[in-house]
Amino acid sequence: MGVDVRDAGTEGAEAWDDLLEQSPHGTPFHRFAFLEVLATYANATLHPLVGYVGQEPVGLFPWFEVSKGPISTFFSPPPNLKVTYLGPALLNQEKLKRRKAERRHRQFVEAALSYAERVAAPGYVHVRTSRGYDDVRPFVWNDFEVTPAYAYPV
Repeated sequence: MGVDVRDAGTEGAEAWDDLLEQSPHGTPFHRFAFLEVLATYANATLHPLVGYVGQEPVGLFPWFEVSKGPISTFFSPPPNLKVTYLGPALLNQEKLKRRKAERRHRQFVEAALSYAERVAAPGYVHVRTSRGYDDVRPFVWNDFEVTPAYAYPV
């Protein structure tokens, strides 16, 4: 079963914050009210994505769409606002075996990236993940340039 990604929209603000409390990757910058403020100051469109496997939430991914002329770009966090980290926040990973958790993680990131492609076909995508987010392989597998590059611990 794949991951289905949905835009939480403004009516999902309370549910978003409730899910954020469950994530080890969540930061105060992931709170819905703060995301709305960031979108306003960045002159961006907020796309607060929630990934589901069936009815179980598996991750949150706040995207900010910034358009300049015909070019659309996606950021997390938006540029020039001094917010250092944002990116995805995974949910319900601790109860899964490693292989299943990694597969779900990969599917969630791929679903969020395909959402961005479907909505705006961005010419540029930039993501800076939070400190606890230590597995960037799904981004590498989707042809992103990852810094710093390091080996996965065995």
